[in-house]
Amino acid sequence: MHTRLRNLVAKLPRGPVGWALWGVAAVGVIAALSFGPLLRGRLRAMGEKRGLEVDVGRMRLGWFALELSDVAVRPEGVAHTRLTVSEVDVHIDPFLRARRVTMMGGHVAVEGSPSEIADEWDAWRSRHRATSSGNERRSLALAGDAFSLSWVGETATSADAEGHGAPDHLEASGISFARDDRGTSVSVEDVQAKHDAWSGEASGLGVRISSEGALSELRATSVAIELDTADGKKATDDKASGKPANAPAGGHPEPLVPLPNLHAMRARVALMAKALASRWAPDGALHVDGLSFRVGGEKKLSLGPGPLSLTRQNDRMMLVFSTDRAAAGASAGTPLSVHGELPLERGDLRLSFAGGPVALSALGVKEGAAGLADVSRGMLQGKGSLVLSDAGDGLAFDVDLGAKNLSISDPRLADDVVRGLALGARARGALTDKAGLRLDDAEATLGALHLDLRGTLEQTADDTTGNFSFAVPEARCQSLFESIPSALLPTLKGAEMKGTFGGKGTLRFDSRNLDDLGLDYDFDDLCKLTVVPPDLEKARFSKPFFHRVYLSDGTGGEEETGPGTVGWTDLGAISPYMQVAVLTTEDAAFYRHHGFNHHAIRESVIANLKARRFARGASTITMQLAKNLFLSREKTLSRKFEEIVLASYLEQNFSKQEIMELYFNVVEFGPDLYGITRATDHYFGRKPDEIHLGEAFFLSSLLPRPLTLHKFYEHGELPESWSKTLRSLMETAFKRGTISRGELNEGLSEAVVFHPLEAPRPPPRPPVLGSRLFEQSIQK
Repeated sequence: MHTRLRNLVAKLPRGPVGWALWGVAAVGVIAALSFGPLLRGRLRAMGEKRGLEVDVGRMRLGWFALELSDVAVRPEGVAHTRLTVSEVDVHIDPFLRARRVTMMGGHVAVEGSPSEIADEWDAWRSRHRATSSGNERRSLALAGDAFSLSWVGETATSADAEGHGAPDHLEASGISFARDDRGTSVSVEDVQAKHDAWSGEASGLGVRISSEGALSELRATSVAIELDTADGKKATDDKASGKPANAPAGGHPEPLVPLPNLHAMRARVALMAKALASRWAPDGALHVDGLSFRVGGEKKLSLGPGPLSLTRQNDRMMLVFSTDRAAAGASAGTPLSVHGELPLERGDLRLSFAGGPVALSALGVKEGAAGLADVSRGMLQGKGSLVLSDAGDGLAFDVDLGAKNLSISDPRLADDVVRGLALGARARGALTDKAGLRLDDAEATLGALHLDLRGTLEQTADDTTGNFSFAVPEARCQSLFESIPSALLPTLKGAEMKGTFGGKGTLRFDSRNLDDLGLDYDFDDLCKLTVVPPDLEKARFSKPFFHRVYLSDGTGGEEETGPGTVGWTDLGAISPYMQVAVLTTEDAAFYRHHGFNHHAIRESVIANLKARRFARGASTITMQLAKNLFLSREKTLSRKFEEIVLASYLEQNFSKQEIMELYFNVVEFGPDLYGITRATDHYFGRKPDEIHLGEAFFLSSLLPRPLTLHKFYEHGELPESWSKTLRSLMETAFKRGTISRGELNEGLSEAVVFHPLEAPRPPPRPPVLGSRLFEQSIQK
């Protein structure tokens, strides 16, 4: 501005006219030099009138315009928000009133919790509305381009080294906006946000706000929302309002069966409805061309993208989402759609879905997500509804889902890809505000196998009670067998069954006294394997055979055993105390059950409920033999399926004595120690028929953890704590009537002494015969 004045002065004519113009120029220079402070004061006054603190770095005067640089704006009383702008052009009228403001290159920085920010802005709006009229606000036109925004909810130090617990944040770039007397429009190129375990990103946003401040339109090209289940539990636990209604103050951090707090859920819905009702125009609408969801940790399960719309209809917000029809196509099936109704005042919250069959790939599921494979062949269909009552005292549900040709690759399921799964789930009932569950009708299916379930679950702050009934409708065994993909039963490939299977039962429990749990069932298991692979045929085990073993270095191999081999010992040549010991420690009802021990199953359910996790199984000697004789060591669901079927096969085709004989000759007793013959020689330098009571109980105590417990032998002696355990087991055997008082006293008086490696063998003992009590006990 000063350069232009100097140029003007240089061109002024000389003489009287010149002197007059010189005078005008001098007045102009003086006015210009004093205009800066005047305008700065005017700008501050204009800002204060609108509730804004304005600080201008540099200012340049134009023709009815101001060019401002490095401008900082902070709303009065709003400590968590600050705006900085690189360049501002202010167009003013002759009375120095701003009529249009154009901004270029700015950043909005926000810090603090959403509640703090909202409270500050609500207070600011109240003050602002009270000090300026609507006409005055609308008379100022605003426009901006190349803006960005950042929000941090917490300090960055709250995040750990791996990024878990990272602060809530939002980043937006490419923001442009314009405001006139018709309202405000905003466009945003990209947005990224994170809140608790949720994160999201969006592109191509467009927002239209009416002159009254109501949202009239919101559009987006794409929106992706993700839930990280690895952080999800911790995040939700930290939210007091989201804790289950019956979360106890002490003891276990969660109830026996965690259920959502319906009142807290309804309260959050009410807050959302209140915000939408106050800020959403009557004809407002939200449209997203492509909305997608991702859930999970490393292998995320995705849904979408698909179109989403949210519109206001009188006193309700209506939501519609569907999978992409173009992606579904004729070959991929029928899209799924979701409909929701959110009451803005009073009323029930409703959500429903329907559609399919549709290919998983058409839903947006990626190959490998959540272990899913062949997603173009897997089909999903379903329908359902959820209704959260207006009072928040109940959530009614009615859901029916089905899937066909599913393929899953998961090492916890099977070694190979499980293909051709046909699954179904149906449930109708309600959740209550007392953290209860009512199942009026529920069914789970795996091919021809159906499980029906009904019952109730009620919870208080310190108690959970359950009362359920279940049933498996009768079905042909071969149909059931064919319903299970071959990858889940690889050892039984090519087998055939006959007969039928079905049954029913009840489960009742009270968490205050789980030891009184009631588990009753009656199954008609008439299934019988009529054709089996050669490796399973009974004749194979009447002569030398090879079975899988694992060496101390972790590698696998095969070892020969069976009648006629050096390491084989007939059952009659094994000390009867070995049977007493394994019946005490492993399977007391072995001679009475048919492969599955009802008492052990009940005790397993009780133990797992107490531990709130799977802590104890119900494996019988027959099931252990099935694992050792036929199956690998990998802990998969496939192996458990095979274990159940093969235990039934062993019971149907082998006598109890044959099962026990095979068990003793193939079971693992330590590193590279398979079979009773090698075990008695290694630990005691004796033959299997020489083993006394204490030694037998020591060997049986190794069976759950043979590699770990071999440390006792390595140390050279048995610690007193373990000797006490063995004595307690002997007392149990006496109480069960498998040994006499004299045998008990003799066992208690004997010490378990190991035979050192490479030491001379101890003098032989006479074969142990045992008392008649054991024979009588197994005949009962």
